[in-house]
Order: sequence, then C-alpha cells, then structure tokens
Amino acid sequence: MVDKRPPVDQALRGVITMAGMVNIQSLFTGRVVAECCRIEHRDCELYPEERVSLHHAVARRRHEFGSGRVCARNAMARLGIKDSPLPRSPEGLPVWPAGIVGVISHSTTWCGAAVGRQEDIRGIGLDIETIDRVSMRIAKKVLTPAEYAWITTCSQEAQMRLALLFSAKETLFKCVSPVYGKRFGFYDMAITQVTQEEQSFEVKLDHTLSASLPHCITLTGRYCIHEGDVFTGMVLSRED
Repeated sequence: MVDKRPPVDQALRGVITMAGMVNIQSLFTGRVVAECCRIEHRDCELYPEERVSLHHAVARRRHEFGSGRVCARNAMARLGIKDSPLPRSPEGLPVWPAGIVGVISHSTTWCGAAVGRQEDIRGIGLDIETIDRVSMRIAKKVLTPAEYAWITTCSQEAQMRLALLFSAKETLFKCVSPVYGKRFGFYDMAITQVTQEEQSFEVKLDHTLSASLPHCITLTGRYCIHEGDVFTGMVLSRED
C-alpha cells in the first residue's frame, strides 16, 4: 500500500463516531442520486413483478429486498421517475427502467441505492459491509500481498481495514463489470491508496481491464464508516 498520510486507523475511528444518518450521497461525484436507510423489519409494499422473486424467501431476505427497493424508488423519484417496479433479473440483479443505471446494496443493518441516467453515467458501484461479518479468513483470497501486508501492520485495525478494502473491490466490480461485460477477480485490481482527509481510495486495474477501459487505468472511490458498517461508492461517468 502507498500512503504517506496519517495512519488510516485514526481516520476510520474518527468517522465511526459521526452522529446522525449516513449520507451516502457524499460517496458519489457527478449526476448520481443516492438514498440510504435502515432495513425495516417488516414487509414493505412491493409491485407484483417484485413479489414474484420472494415466494420462498425468509423474512430477513424480504425485509432487505423491500427496503432496498424503497431506497431505489426514492432515488429515482429525485430524477423524476416515479411508480416504476424493479423486478429481479435471472442473475438476481435489479432490472432498471430504460435509460437508468443503478445499484442496490445492503448490510445486516443498512441498505442503499444509487442511480443515474445512462446519458451521463456508464457505471455506478455501491457496497455496504458489516465490519464484524468480514472474516479475516478471506483476507488472502481477496487481497494482493501488498494489501495484506498493509492490513496486518496494525493488528487492532486489521479487520476494519480488510472490510474497507473488500468493500472497495466489491464496489469496483459493480461499477465496472456491466461496462466491461465480463466477470473478473479480486487480484485483477489493487487498492493503491487510502486517503484520510477525503475519505477516498484509489484502485489500479490490471492490464486486461485497463485495455478495455483505456482511460481508467486508475479509478477513485469514496468511503465512510458508521456504526460498524463500511460504505463505499464509485462512479464511471461518460467523460471517463
């Protein structure tokens, strides 16, 4: 990891103590609209097209699904798009209205959605992870050797750092994969910097991905941490 700024653990600890709701709008640049809320432990009102995919779902999954759809519809309403169902594709992804790019994510406590218009945005990434649920057992499966060395330089903050890097990579998957058109792995990218002051991170793509996205060898995302959850976001605009 390359980071000559103050230790990231001090930055993260400061963010954790912030009061109030999570403003995930701050994770995105450009013409992206984002909404976040706590997962409601009740069945939210859904369209028939949406309920089809929940026939055999347990209560927790219904609550996560419904709360995510509420966030997504609130975000789309801010773009002037109202009363639009968001059914699930065979791959399990939301089917967005024509002309809309979007993403939904949730942890055990929070859910969020971010949307934009295709004329402005190529891809949006959003990921929410509960830090305590990101096991250190996965570290060497998802981190490069340099990233693993960075998270283990401070044993007390290792799991927090792992959750941040894991979430950042998940965000990049969600942002870039629809544009790239293929699946790719955790080792196809490297988090090269985490910046305290701006709560941002930089991701360097390997040569295969950067060849398909020639103007995006390095991408920048943003993060925040609140009540034990890490939130990461990234945008690939039409100008990129």
